[in-house]
Amino acid sequence: MDIWANCVFWNVAICLTFAVFLDLCTDIWCVWERCISALQAQKEILDTELDIIAKQNEGADTSVLRMRVAELKREVSAVLFVILQKII
Repeated sequence: MDIWANCVFWNVAICLTFAVFLDLCTDIWCVWERCISALQAQKEILDTELDIIAKQNEGADTSVLRMRVAELKREVSAVLFVILQKII
């Protein structure tokens, strides 16, 4: 293989390696953002559950808060599913 072909080969190899690395970094960033989203939703679930307990102690209706908790749990499940897809 002459010098020119060798340079072209290594340039292509470096470009492909960088492209794979960039794709991996994008996936890692996506997973990171999804994890933050899931953690925020988990915190909101805990806060809402505390609100439910407080409302129950007051004797107030908690059905709206319970629906919100169910909605947040579905949201967290969907986010975790996407994270698992990215990891696997």
